[in-house]
Amino acid sequence: MKSTVKRHQDKYSARIRMIAYLKDLMYFNRGEQRGILVLLSLIFLVLGFNMLIPYLFPQKPTDFSQFEKEIALFEAQLADSTTTGITIKEMKPQYSQTPPPIAVGQTEKGSSRRDIPMIELNTSDTILLLELPGIGASFSRRIIKYREKLGGYYATSQLLEVYGMDSTRYAGVCEYVRADTTLIRRLDIQKATFKELLNHPYLEYDQVKEICRLRDKKKLKNKTDLEPIVGKMLYRKLQPYLY
Repeated sequence: MKSTVKRHQDKYSARIRMIAYLKDLMYFNRGEQRGILVLLSLIFLVLGFNMLIPYLFPQKPTDFSQFEKEIALFEAQLADSTTTGITIKEMKPQYSQTPPPIAVGQTEKGSSRRDIPMIELNTSDTILLLELPGIGASFSRRIIKYREKLGGYYATSQLLEVYGMDSTRYAGVCEYVRADTTLIRRLDIQKATFKELLNHPYLEYDQVKEICRLRDKKKLKNKTDLEPIVGKMLYRKLQPYLY
């Protein structure tokens, strides 16, 4: 009898402890309660806004009428082809075709293009270069930028070294350009700084380093001493820019 009573008391006490534990677990102080209220408010606001989006920002229905007309026209042509024996490949499209490309030197009506002045590469600006066929604003800027790096053009063929210039585009402009070699900015290999030499497109870092090393040792007496450093072909290209 006593064991049965004790067993019931233990179960009751266990329930009391569980209830107390749950109360402690679910207890929130005033700051936590405010935080939970704010979080719940935000959740309800987001859910409410998502429900109102279709009413606030209604989407216009897509108009497929033009597409349906084209489909109907195509089906009609297809039906006609089965009766007349014309294949689909022989059917001409109803929409306007792209006009054939206009050849360089001609206008849309086939007349001769306006006269293009002869342009000197070392004095021209980006606006004047726009007169050349096939040369837009981007290419004109590249030509001027490369001219500044070189110190000027001594041959029109150097335009092929401009980034993006191919033989086809060059063939369209070469007859309209010339290069005045008296306007070239030259480098004094005895006085030019390491940075000035390195900025030239024809010279690489190792070559400039060797030039400066020989110059410091008084072994670079004139420009012909550069040929063993840069090679015969490159020396020929570099020679017009050297004192």
